[in-house]
Amino acid sequence: MDMIKCTNCGNYMQSVVKFCGSCGTPNTAPPAPEPAPVPAAPDTPAPVEPVTPSPVPVVPAPVPAEPAAPEPVVPPSVPVAPIVPPPAPVAPVVPPPAPIVPDVPAYAAPAVAVPPKAPFSLFGLDIKKLAIIGAAGIFALAALIFALIMLMPSQYKSFRGSISVAQTENDRFFVVLNKGANIKVDGVCVDYEVNIDGTKAVLLVSDDNSISGNTLYHVSGGKISRISEDVRSYWFASSGNGVAYTKYESGSETAELYLWNNNSSRIISRDVMLNSRAVISPDGKTVGFVDLDDNGPIGAFYTGGKPTDLGTNFIPIGISDGAKYVYYTREDALFVQRGTNEGSRTRLTGEFRGVDGFNSDMSQIIYSSNSRSFISNKGGDPSALTGHVRDFILPENTAVFHGQRGTVYGVNNFKNTFYLNTDSAVIRIDGRLETERVQGSVSAAFLANDGKTLTYMRNGRIERMDGSKTGAEPVRLVGDGDVWSFVATAKGDAVFYINSDMDIRYQKGTGRAVDIAYDVSWGTHLSLFKGATLFYIQDNDLYSTSGGRGVRIGGLKGDVIGTASDMFNVYVIVRDGSEELYYHSTNGKNFSEIR
Repeated sequence: MDMIKCTNCGNYMQSVVKFCGSCGTPNTAPPAPEPAPVPAAPDTPAPVEPVTPSPVPVVPAPVPAEPAAPEPVVPPSVPVAPIVPPPAPVAPVVPPPAPIVPDVPAYAAPAVAVPPKAPFSLFGLDIKKLAIIGAAGIFALAALIFALIMLMPSQYKSFRGSISVAQTENDRFFVVLNKGANIKVDGVCVDYEVNIDGTKAVLLVSDDNSISGNTLYHVSGGKISRISEDVRSYWFASSGNGVAYTKYESGSETAELYLWNNNSSRIISRDVMLNSRAVISPDGKTVGFVDLDDNGPIGAFYTGGKPTDLGTNFIPIGISDGAKYVYYTREDALFVQRGTNEGSRTRLTGEFRGVDGFNSDMSQIIYSSNSRSFISNKGGDPSALTGHVRDFILPENTAVFHGQRGTVYGVNNFKNTFYLNTDSAVIRIDGRLETERVQGSVSAAFLANDGKTLTYMRNGRIERMDGSKTGAEPVRLVGDGDVWSFVATAKGDAVFYINSDMDIRYQKGTGRAVDIAYDVSWGTHLSLFKGATLFYIQDNDLYSTSGGRGVRIGGLKGDVIGTASDMFNVYVIVRDGSEELYYHSTNGKNFSEIR
């Protein structure tokens, strides 16, 4: 095989090589057996055969790939730069000698004669310009990927609204909404529940404050609609789209069970046990209940327009959409079953004490036995957690539904979440649903919106740490051991706290604490509006602060005796003589009386 000399650097190379392995200059010698190109006129550049555009974008710099693909076979006498194969065939590119490393493809188009040292172009672009464009494309792609990651849904679902009830008179109350006008309802609100994202609610209302024969209402979109009269009990779906409820006649040993959704009710059982509890799926279309017959209580569930029996003495305690997972007890043992498949029945524990919580679609259950809490994922065998779950530590504004049959959390998956156990330790559930102790002797803890920054109180001191890292060192924020209660901002960058002198103080990071108020009332509750602004009572007046000197809120007729706030509202109770007045604000500045 013929050896030729590079016209640029003088390096010897085989004639079949397309580019110099030393400097990257194109090989101008024609490969055999093709005839040599026709010499061009003295002032006319040699003809260049057009290059077929490749649909794959050109990457100007090599990027490591895993696993690395084998390099193309090259004769050992020719030095070759490291090669990163492109994802699909591309036309050969000859980068400048530095800092770009030449990319020698394993295949190539037929060699063409190119004048020595002439600027190399691809698709009519100078290679340097092409490299700049390619680099800009990489940065744009990286920015797009970063933006997509930032916009990816969190594992935590957020509240989208807020609904509360204010019984302003003995025979009248108001449904307080964060959007739109408040709804006036005649009667006494016996009970109410708000769905998981705070946008819908059900109300059980009595005209005479009796324990039965009440009227059930549904609130959605700022409107209220009547579901049924003569209702004894109800169970609300966490989505807010369905309600199961019972009606009964005096003297009967059983009740009728109805399912309401899509603005209509249908009866699904006429023999439900009195005082038994039903369970309803998140979407409000599937119900678990207990019937009574001659053999005793029969557990059952209704889905897809028909009922299915579970067996004697089985008591449903939770059910997912379409009965994909059915949780029930029998003789203090906890079971899970997948739909109607009895062969899938799994006994989770024989020492069932109660449900600590479900995730949002109820594919995971955390429950307590006599020894500790456990988690079952998608009906599988349980994994033991550390201690008993006391409280889950969730970011501000995480959706939560407190139903009559346990709590459903706005958490897609309990992996990489935190809880405080009954031994006052902060525990992290990792990606394998195993637990790791983060910190002990903790009396209260807050989780920032990033899902990993923990701010907690320990032995009267406030500390902060990255709870997602094993062995992370805490940063002491307030170290005098004199903290009685505190609340952290949603970002986790600052705290408001009350000391033993009942003074409210504010501190951002490890900076100097700022005095906000002195000698506030015992039992003052710290809660933040929109995760950053504190409302508090001083000398029977209402004040607000975001870290500086408090600002007095005017326009309240009487002595302020109570206040609370969330991401959407600020609520205030005022005593005017013997009368109590209720105020409400959606912006934290303008308050209106609820009447």
